[in-house]
Amino acid sequence: MPKSITTIVLSAALLSGITASRANAEGWGNLTGRFLYDGPIPTPKKLDVKGDAMCAKHGLVDQELIVGKDKSLANVVVFLYSKRGQVIPIHGDYKALEKQKVVLNNKNCAFVPHVATMWYKQPLELKNSDPVAHNTKADFFTNEPFNIQIPAGASLTKKLEAAERLPTTISCGSHPWMQSRLVVRPDPYVTTTGADGKFTIKNLPAGEWTFQFWHEKWGYVSKVRIDGKKIAWKRGRPALSIEDGETLDIGVVSVNPDDYVKK
Repeated sequence: MPKSITTIVLSAALLSGITASRANAEGWGNLTGRFLYDGPIPTPKKLDVKGDAMCAKHGLVDQELIVGKDKSLANVVVFLYSKRGQVIPIHGDYKALEKQKVVLNNKNCAFVPHVATMWYKQPLELKNSDPVAHNTKADFFTNEPFNIQIPAGASLTKKLEAAERLPTTISCGSHPWMQSRLVVRPDPYVTTTGADGKFTIKNLPAGEWTFQFWHEKWGYVSKVRIDGKKIAWKRGRPALSIEDGETLDIGVVSVNPDDYVKK
């Protein structure tokens, strides 16, 4: 049964947002939770695509902030945070993931998905499902940046050499409103919240770890509310303890946009 964050010894560490410095791989556990938007549901801004009839018919909107009717918050990035050179034990079930492609598609004049995550060992497929050419530009820092034109209906596969410390902006020079984010990690312990606001990372090494929470709208998700209580996660990095054979459920985490307004 999942453990509630309100009943585990970890609570004090979570509330303080301290950084973990030790871990072991004597077992494996899971991490799960859900994010909600604690504010009026925003109406996505329509993108200005005038002059491009093919793209205009899709009714494109800004996807920086996607909130469901039940206030579920999508596209919160969650990953195990590690220091440069730190060795992270990887569960054997992830071995097959090395051959599983991560697809970044140009579809209906938008990148799909809007926020993609990957282990750097996975192949990255750049795809174009539209009837017109697109170019996919990646502003990497660690890997070699690229700006590749992809003909209509075509695709190609890239192999990355390393992880990126920060989410990378993906853009299309032919259609300037097209942007997305690609999160490239040194291990497979990365995901995003879905349309329902939920996330799960399975088979994490047991031990005390630091996790990173990030969102395109605010950057580090450093100010949250759990059970109505304001909590500060320094740089969006709480310390969480993963126990062998257990699922740590951090519960419902609310993000209030007012907490991110500079005063």
